[in-house]
Amino acid sequence: MNRMYSVIASTSCVVVTLSMGAPAGADLIDFDSLQVGEIVNEQFAGMGVHIEVINDRHTSINLGIIFDSFGSSGHDRDLEGPPWSRGNASSDVFANLLIIAENDEDDNNDDLIDDPDDEAGGGSIIFRFDIPIIEFGFSLIDIENSEHGHGASVMFFNDEVFVGMVDFSDLVDSGSAFFDPTIVFGNNSANHIQPISFFNGINPLEFNEARFILEGSGAVDNIFFTAIPAPGPLAPLLFSLIAVGGRRRRAA
Repeated sequence: MNRMYSVIASTSCVVVTLSMGAPAGADLIDFDSLQVGEIVNEQFAGMGVHIEVINDRHTSINLGIIFDSFGSSGHDRDLEGPPWSRGNASSDVFANLLIIAENDEDDNNDDLIDDPDDEAGGGSIIFRFDIPIIEFGFSLIDIENSEHGHGASVMFFNDEVFVGMVDFSDLVDSGSAFFDPTIVFGNNSANHIQPISFFNGINPLEFNEARFILEGSGAVDNIFFTAIPAPGPLAPLLFSLIAVGGRRRRAA
């Protein structure tokens, strides 16, 4: 069973710990309803989610496609598991993953990429939302040590206005507000990333775009997001507000 964290921690002046369990308005996309090699874009429009991919190396192949981590996609052991070589999800089953396609070959014209593989040159995977979002979590697969340095990140925008970002290197930096000691990157690694929120005081900042910047190969899965709740329900979710000068902590 895939494990998703249900607590967050990122603010300029306070830590906000949410109640355990998925809050009202939370959704999860795991791509398991799609076919191997399927091109991903508007399949989740009914959930208010639209996906765009930019390939940095092969600029004419801007495709996000499905890779089967059980091994039926092709011959990329880096994206196959469990078991995974390391990470806080090393024994978890992911099934379908979303990757940036390195090729667009479809010799039998079935609208499925024949040999799915991830782009070693990196690129961007963009999630756009029809309604404002206040929380965003995900899983990262096969982010190698050389691919989580400065620049590899997830960035957040609201109507193209920058809201905030988390470098992947922040996740493994003990001096960072986003540090998670359970995360271990490397070849064939698998990690769940705690959902991320940004706050101005006690008010969550909304965003409608999350943009992954990948420096090399890799995949994403388990896209978890929470929309702005209707007036009233947010208050019961907040059971701890602790002033800590911009640091965060995980709930016990």
